[in-house]
Amino acid sequence: LGRLCHFDVRKALFINDQGVVIGTVGSARDVTERKAAEDALTRSEERFRTLAQVSPVGIFQADAQGRCTFVNDQWSRISGYPKHAALGRNWLRTLKTADRPAILRSFRETARTGIDFVTEFRFRGRDGEGRWVLLRAAAERDRQGRFTGFVGAVTDITERRAAEDALREAKAQAEAATQAKALFLANMSHEIRTPLAGAIGTTRLLAQTSLNVEQQRLADMAVEAGRAL
Repeated sequence: LGRLCHFDVRKALFINDQGVVIGTVGSARDVTERKAAEDALTRSEERFRTLAQVSPVGIFQADAQGRCTFVNDQWSRISGYPKHAALGRNWLRTLKTADRPAILRSFRETARTGIDFVTEFRFRGRDGEGRWVLLRAAAERDRQGRFTGFVGAVTDITERRAAEDALREAKAQAEAATQAKALFLANMSHEIRTPLAGAIGTTRLLAQTSLNVEQQRLADMAVEAGRAL
């Protein structure tokens, strides 16, 4: 009592042999549970789309052929492709050409195994300046377990990649500077040692000659200074 029910009603005119309408005939079928399921599905879809639109990451859905069936605003901002340019088209076309084969293999593997995959790639970008993203994708299946497409999320990591590239460049420059310094010191050591050895040897010979006291003191100091150097 007091429960709202939904019925699927069908009716038709009831006509006698003389062609006169004498009434109606019909049937009514309780579809309350089906209606509740449809309403729940509608609310779920609306909730998904609301969450997708406010999400800070780009979200997309694609069918089994790779055609986009949904993209949120953030996906469009990151990829550079507005919705009208993405929906109904294979989303791989938005990737840099060099990245497409590897991404396609990953999607096929996910479709086969059902295991999610994570990877990084760069959008081609309509302006030619694509952005780096981190992709997380999962396969979707119907109630019979048949593969129906993908759902995925992309996070803009362009700044992180730029920082990593700058760090690698700085490291390479530091290593090159260290190598150059080591080479310079090795060369200078060689260049200094050869004439220094001659100067020490000559001074030692000088110290062994007949010298007065002051000359001998100075010669010995030169020999000791050469050894220390």
